[in-house]
Amino acid sequence: MRCRRSHVVHEAAISIGAATSCDARQRGAKGDGKADDAKHLQAALDDPRCDTVVLTANHTFLSSALHVQRSGVTLTIEGGAMLAGKNGAIKQCEAEADWRGWCSFLTVDAERDFVLNGSGTLAGGGNHGEHWSTLHVRSTVGVRLGDGLRIYCTNSWWCTVMHNASAVHATQLFIDGKTGRDGLDLVNSRDILVEDSRIEGSDDGLCFKTQADDGLGAWPARNVPVRRSYLSSECCNAIQFGSRTEVDMSEFSFEDLVIGSGE
Repeated sequence: MRCRRSHVVHEAAISIGAATSCDARQRGAKGDGKADDAKHLQAALDDPRCDTVVLTANHTFLSSALHVQRSGVTLTIEGGAMLAGKNGAIKQCEAEADWRGWCSFLTVDAERDFVLNGSGTLAGGGNHGEHWSTLHVRSTVGVRLGDGLRIYCTNSWWCTVMHNASAVHATQLFIDGKTGRDGLDLVNSRDILVEDSRIEGSDDGLCFKTQADDGLGAWPARNVPVRRSYLSSECCNAIQFGSRTEVDMSEFSFEDLVIGSGE
């Protein structure tokens, strides 16, 4: 593993053109924090006419698990809005499940170009001891997260995890994982830029891993600048390499970081 300053000008390969915006409430979601809006939200995420799905400001959209499979989708959670997972409504799985079947509230395996933004909150929910994540991105090229977004986790596994993701840009992102476990785990992922963000975990904050099994062995981890950010852990490591480092890892750089301990 080589850790050095990267000289590559790094921007995520987001190539979404003029977008058609769909208001979730106009598509049938109630946003009252009581009804399960999953049916209407999933329909909007699947609809090729909806390039951008908007969760309206100051509303709470309660949902069971959601899945983004189309390329070129933007999910915007406006200020004061929350997309929250229903306790007990999301499939449970073993912690070390195959990454293709990883359990999460919001799963993204679009081929390319996914944006999750806005100044609202994505809250996976779940009870302590449940093995699933709030956000899971797998094999997507071109991901943008942040612009004021808060990802809040109460489950006891990885809050946000990416497997074999590339061209990822996280900016102005707050991963609030102090009551979860790891904040952000990047597994066999490359060309990642994390900047101007806050990532907190109760176990590890920002964690880099590679594994060789389950079809991941062909994908190394490389070119990951992290800058101008606050990283913290309550009990372990604000920045962690491992516990699995089975495939090549190279070109990591860190600049202007504040390391905390969950204060």
